[in-house]
Amino acid sequence: MAVAELVAELARRLVDEPDAVRVEEVEEYDGTLVLRLHVADGDIGKVIGRQGRLARALRTIVHSNAQLTASAEQVARAADIAAAVDRWLTRLPLAPPDAERAQELVDDVLA
Repeated sequence: MAVAELVAELARRLVDEPDAVRVEEVEEYDGTLVLRLHVADGDIGKVIGRQGRLARALRTIVHSNAQLTASAEQVARAADIAAAVDRWLTRLPLAPPDAERAQELVDDVLA
């Protein structure tokens, strides 16, 4: 689920007028993605919460989701690198000690 969809779904569960919920994605000049949450006028306080607690909670969820997504992408990239190294190693006529050392290097990179 995209982050904007996640924010919209969470907001819909908090407000009285879920059909009025809209999330706008805006990319800043520096590449930062900004999410703007739009709700009905009567529901603004419901997504902000007392002393901004709900708004802070939404921000925390968005940041956590972004970190998890980045971690999943890093894991996928590491798996791609490991597969490429394995293909490369199978083409090389390495002596057994060299092959073991190469595998240790791959394991170190993936750790």
